[in-house]
Amino acid sequence: MSHIKIPLFDEDSFKEIEHYYGLAIVRFSAEWCAPCRDSEHYFDAAAAQLKNSVKLGKVNTLQAPVLTAKYGIYSVPNILIFKHGQEVLRLRGPQSTSMLLDAIAPFISDDHIL
Repeated sequence: MSHIKIPLFDEDSFKEIEHYYGLAIVRFSAEWCAPCRDSEHYFDAAAAQLKNSVKLGKVNTLQAPVLTAKYGIYSVPNILIFKHGQEVLRLRGPQSTSMLLDAIAPFISDDHIL
């Protein structure tokens, strides 16, 4: 598995996701959250498979409290899937690589991204 750098978004830079025309996947997490740390490698593995097909990002909820509140993130980890800037799916809790890929497959098929 190749390691890729996934951008960390904050309140200012998240506009890039909100204005992106295509599919974007963003993981909200926090450093203090054990399930976040334990499952991060699953998101990274899915991201490595999707890197040329979707826009990827991460948000540290402690560093982006306004953004966290805007999207109603009350627990972490949360993965939000955006299509053309609109949230279309939210996955709460730790997700395995296969669970994440299966959840977004219909959206990728719709756009013929892969």
